[in-house]
Amino acid sequence: MMLSSSSIKKYAAVNCCCYGIAIILLLSSSVVFAADDATNYNNDDDDKINHWAVIVAGSKGYDNYRHQADTCHAYNILRTSGGYSEDRIIHMAYDDVATDKRNPYYGQVFNRPSMFGEGTDVYANCTIDYKGEDVTKENLFNVLKGEAVEEVDKVLRSNHNSRIFFYFADHGAPGLLQMPAPKRTKGEENDPRMLFADELHDVFKYMHNNSLYKEMVLYIEACESGSMFENHLEDDMNIYAVTAADSDESSWGTYCGPFGNWVHHKSIRTCLGDLFSVNFLENIEDQEEKTTTSLLRPSRKKNKIKGEKKKKKGKETLEDQYELVKEETYPKSTVMQFGQMSIAKKEYLSDYMLLSDNNEEQQKENDNNNNKQNKWWSSLVMKSSLLFTKENNNNIKLSSAVNSRDIRLHNLYSNIILNPFSDDAYDEYNREIQERNRVDTIMEQILLTTTKTNYSSKTTIDFNCYRELIRAYGNSLCDDFTDYSMKYLKFFAAECSDNDDSNNKLSLMATKDRISRVCSYSSE
Repeated sequence: MMLSSSSIKKYAAVNCCCYGIAIILLLSSSVVFAADDATNYNNDDDDKINHWAVIVAGSKGYDNYRHQADTCHAYNILRTSGGYSEDRIIHMAYDDVATDKRNPYYGQVFNRPSMFGEGTDVYANCTIDYKGEDVTKENLFNVLKGEAVEEVDKVLRSNHNSRIFFYFADHGAPGLLQMPAPKRTKGEENDPRMLFADELHDVFKYMHNNSLYKEMVLYIEACESGSMFENHLEDDMNIYAVTAADSDESSWGTYCGPFGNWVHHKSIRTCLGDLFSVNFLENIEDQEEKTTTSLLRPSRKKNKIKGEKKKKKGKETLEDQYELVKEETYPKSTVMQFGQMSIAKKEYLSDYMLLSDNNEEQQKENDNNNNKQNKWWSSLVMKSSLLFTKENNNNIKLSSAVNSRDIRLHNLYSNIILNPFSDDAYDEYNREIQERNRVDTIMEQILLTTTKTNYSSKTTIDFNCYRELIRAYGNSLCDDFTDYSMKYLKFFAAECSDNDDSNNKLSLMATKDRISRVCSYSSE
């Protein structure tokens, strides 16, 4: 729907009033990450359990701020509270949002709102090993297989006794994830940014056959992320995977605008995190022995009964976490699990994400940092804490959640709400609507005579066919796939299901022909 300046201005005051209550609720205190270098897992004894982590933010651009915020948050947890040494975490991120000109806090990144506090800058202690054009599918595969990468030369050095935690946050579509680099050139055989499920599965099989891990736990944040493992991941490879969404639904961003993304009196102007990722990361933090409690993320523990023993940090099983995060993410998306379920039942967070309890030195540092808060803020925290229950916190995350396909549009709409008298804000919003209408028209014409339009978790994709269709679209005069237009890839995937008989091959050829004709016409 196109919006005029007069229509928005008429309702701007009402919208701002309605969101006013939400602003008051957006209080949070900082979670203090204290560096813990005491634990060193570098040992040459192959008979001992060792731990590795690979973290990937597969996008770029300020509208995708949330992905790099998620992965920096995860890095901080693993590096400090988690007890990982720096050389055992490999982090890939384009690293462009912290210094983006639209960032009101240049050089800082936040993964949760904090209206009246300074918030927790997850970028401050976030080491990124692969940046910019080095964040490629090829480099990721080399990292996982332990093959030297010339530019960085930091890869997994794991063995048969390694426990590996792999976390990926990005955009997705049926049977694929997307990487930010390298830039695709017309005529290229395959889009190097597209990471297909069969390719990732081949890498995991290589790792398994070469004894590069004992057990591996995968967390994937992306639309249709369940399709990366549905019908692909076997249950005998010692791999357990959790995905943000089912095979045919979108994932969701959270802490979004216009008023769900404020930090210290300023709007970040995009979503701060992804709903699934925020839920599992905050759940990990809830397992820590904290000295402070975030108002937006209060402890789930009830008041302790006198004489009750304190539960050891990280002694929640992976299955416990899955059930909890699934409940908190629903109904926005359906969190799924795949692979070897016995791992989830027997392994704890302390086996992958929280390797060691806080030592006394770290606890003392946490206490000192907490005492630095202003007295008026401490008083406000004490007086307000009763307002922020677990239920209120979940309601805030759900009410500020936005479908990942719509986040750019939502950001532009939020900009209008915050700047109701800016003609530029209306122009940007209306241009995005026009672009979406253009994409919708193109796809409707391409898919007009397609008979297979129903993609589901039961669909078996012929990936050679799938790549061929995506290549045909990319090499045409149509633009590359965007966060929004990737939603149409489910029709391409359906077109390439069980593509063996001659009728299906004729249908594939017809679809490629329509892509060529429609895109040529649309570019004129």
